[in-house]
Amino acid sequence: MKWETVAEFAFIGGVILAFIIGAMPGTNMYAYSVVMLLGVVVGLVNMFDRNLERFMHAINTIILATILFYILASQVNDSMLIALKNIATAIAFFVGPVAFVAAVKDVYDLAMEYQRERRVPEKKRRK
Repeated sequence: MKWETVAEFAFIGGVILAFIIGAMPGTNMYAYSVVMLLGVVVGLVNMFDRNLERFMHAINTIILATILFYILASQVNDSMLIALKNIATAIAFFVGPVAFVAAVKDVYDLAMEYQRERRVPEKKRRK
């Protein structure tokens, strides 16, 4: 099994678990802590993904959608929207650490690329 396949299944499984935890009534902070820890692990697994730019775009879209659900549910007192707010909160608790780890990896790659461009070749130094 390829490493990218493991990363994909880990991410999908984490989103499904976050959805289930968000749908459960009376979820406590320990469940959210487990989801956050799982998000860090999934972020580390997805760190080696070749399509990191597409992955970050998808994560940013998910985070934006969860924020919009949260704002919408805060404005209206509808039981369905409150349930969606809880689900969106759990998914945000999962996807946030994934996005953080992937962003740190992307910034590190940019810094290393900048360092490579700044290095002066040996032949130019001698002259």
